[in-house]
Amino acid sequence: METENKTQGWVYVLTNPDIIGKVKIGHTTRSVEERIKELSAASGVPHPFVLFHTQPFQNSEKTEKLIHAFLSPYRDKKEFFTIAPERAMQVVDNFFYQEKFAQYDQRIQKLEKQNQEKEAKIMGLRTQISEQNENIENLQTQISVNESIIDTLMGKFKLVDGLSENEKDQNWITVLEEVNNVLSQIDIFDKVSLHTITCLSLVQNKLVTYYGHEEERIEEEIEELKAELKPAESRIAFYQASEEERELMNMWDSYSQLFSNKEEPINEEEFVNTTIYCQKLKAKIENLANELQTITEKIAELEKEMENLEKWKGFDLSIV
Repeated sequence: METENKTQGWVYVLTNPDIIGKVKIGHTTRSVEERIKELSAASGVPHPFVLFHTQPFQNSEKTEKLIHAFLSPYRDKKEFFTIAPERAMQVVDNFFYQEKFAQYDQRIQKLEKQNQEKEAKIMGLRTQISEQNENIENLQTQISVNESIIDTLMGKFKLVDGLSENEKDQNWITVLEEVNNVLSQIDIFDKVSLHTITCLSLVQNKLVTYYGHEEERIEEEIEELKAELKPAESRIAFYQASEEERELMNMWDSYSQLFSNKEEPINEEEFVNTTIYCQKLKAKIENLANELQTITEKIAELEKEMENLEKWKGFDLSIV
């Protein structure tokens, strides 16, 4: 709610037929008619004062003092001036127009300031729009680059997808790594690109299917190799633990030593038979040991491949 302006009022010029050649110049913040009645009743003159002229002012008290100062050479006493009513009216109007001009000037300055602020705001908005347009152009360029990357990847993917099962192993891992590289290069704003979503979803579905089958195949192969490993270990333990074979090996060592020393006579037939048997037995043990080593290495290789599968299994290809 606006506060009432206590100083806003009227400056008036009054005449009286009983006071010839003089005018009364004053002010009031009430109605001029009420003020004239008060003055006429209090002055003691036979006839009431007559309103000759009046003008509104923002600060009528201050304007009254300025007019009184301006007309001080014509001042008689208090608010009475020896001056023609027309001249007094002209002076009041001059002060009225000066105040109006000052008000207009203030309003113009205020409007100019508001205009400058609006222009500055418009310039700021234009700068923001320019930056946003530049960002949009950069995003469009990035989207184009990303789609080019995706297209290149899809070309490789289609080639790999057409390979035989034996050729797919390493190539599929390579494609998966390239998918990872592509995802790391795709800007967050491009993740709404339908082209990107379509291509990567296709790759994702293929990879999930392939690695699911690979995981099952490797697990089955590991179980088969472990099943083969147990009898091989048992056979090696049997041959290594057999008393007969131990005795034969001792005989072999004894004959070898005797043969090399040539100090005692040797039963050559028995020696030859024992030697042949021990050589065969040793060769069998060595073959079994090699078989065991091969199976062990194969299991280790498959378990390493399983670790790789587990690593990629947790890889999130989702871009939504």
